[in-house]
Amino acid sequence: LDGLGAQVDQLTAQTAQADNAKQVQKELETVTRERDDFRASSENLGRELETVRQQLVVTQQENTKIEELSKQLEESRQREEQLRKQVAKMEPNTETGSLQKIAGAGAEAQGSEPERATAMLTLAMQLHDQYVDKGKAKAQQIVEESQARYNETVAKADEYSARTRSEAEEYSKQTHADADDYSTRTRGDADSYAARAHNEADAYSGKVRQAADDYSKQTHDQADQYEAEVQHRAADYDSTTRTAADAYARQVRENLEKQTQVIEGNIQSLKQFETEYRTRLTDFLGQLVAQVSDENTYAALGNKQGEESGKQE
Repeated sequence: LDGLGAQVDQLTAQTAQADNAKQVQKELETVTRERDDFRASSENLGRELETVRQQLVVTQQENTKIEELSKQLEESRQREEQLRKQVAKMEPNTETGSLQKIAGAGAEAQGSEPERATAMLTLAMQLHDQYVDKGKAKAQQIVEESQARYNETVAKADEYSARTRSEAEEYSKQTHADADDYSTRTRGDADSYAARAHNEADAYSGKVRQAADDYSKQTHDQADQYEAEVQHRAADYDSTTRTAADAYARQVRENLEKQTQVIEGNIQSLKQFETEYRTRLTDFLGQLVAQVSDENTYAALGNKQGEESGKQE
């Protein structure tokens, strides 16, 4: 497909250069159409392969569901075993019939308080026995219902697993067969198209080369003529540019000389100002030093007179 794309690009470039542009354009459209058909076939194959991949993912998800269902069945079996153990622990002793013998023995006493207590005890024992019997029956019913649900769930899971695996295997076989058939057919079409395209390209190559040679000769002639014209224009432009550049250089040089003279004058003025300023500053500092010296002398004389007056006192 990349080779066909490169061939189409080459034919497009040659179409702009060749003299028989209509015929080249027609052949280019044919090659482009065949390339598009081949590209569409490749895209269809890719979509079908993606569909197969998605269906395989669905099959894997169904297998995961089967594994989860098997896990739930195992948990149900363990729960049933736990219930069996709990029911066995809750079942009372079957020797409660001995209490009836005790009640019958106490029935010989009539009318007394112990006799009534014995009768009540007998009734309580009977109720207890009935409760125990109902509990055993209920436990047996729960066990039987749990076993029935367990068997039903296992049967459904086995049936679903077998059906799903069979459908998945059948679908996988059919999908692989379709993919192999499509791949074989597509490869055959691609090989045929490649051979036909190469033959057409070889036949077309001779025509294009001749057109390219003619176009190259014409282009070289035009390039030589254009180069001579450009060189002539460049020479004229160079002469004009050099003259203008020389005039501009002279003008710039004169302006720089004038500016240099002005700057030198400013520098001399600044130097003169600096000299005068230093002179005035020196005079001012001398006066200031003399004034400070006079003040120090006057202060020293005052201090000396004060000391002498103190001594005299």
